[in-house]
Amino acid sequence: MRVNLKIFLFAVFPWLVFSCRKPKCDENVPAIAYKNFLQYHDAKGKTLDSAKIIITFKDCDGDIGLDEKDTTGSFAPQSKYYHNFILKYSEMVNGNWVSCDTCFRYRIPKLTPEGQSKILEGEIGLTISPFYFDFTSANSDSIKFGVLLYDRELHESNLAETPVILTK
Repeated sequence: MRVNLKIFLFAVFPWLVFSCRKPKCDENVPAIAYKNFLQYHDAKGKTLDSAKIIITFKDCDGDIGLDEKDTTGSFAPQSKYYHNFILKYSEMVNGNWVSCDTCFRYRIPKLTPEGQSKILEGEIGLTISPFYFDFTSANSDSIKFGVLLYDRELHESNLAETPVILTK
């Protein structure tokens, strides 16, 4: 009976120790990845002018998003960091991607991790409306977006890009 108990403890003890460990996350810079781009359609299947982009994110220190009152200092309206979610718009022109001056800028509300761990992981879905492409451009039939996210410590995420999006 004593041998069986030792075997049991030898087999179960490492599982108990490693399963109770806190998730490890050392990177304070938010990491994002493209997940999906949904174009809205009318009842007849015609593509409409608004769309939704979805990204996944992970932030180890849990400082994603801004409060409405975050409007001074680095988060003042004229600051680069006032908007913490940036969509960089590009069009295909003669076989090359050309970034347009048009950037879509948004403020993601403050997200608060639950529990003791400050790690935030999840998805951000953002509706781009009323227009997600430059309908006045002759090159807006093939577009893509680059996505950036800034956290409250002003860390800039990696650039996540959509695949080619056909608008017509």
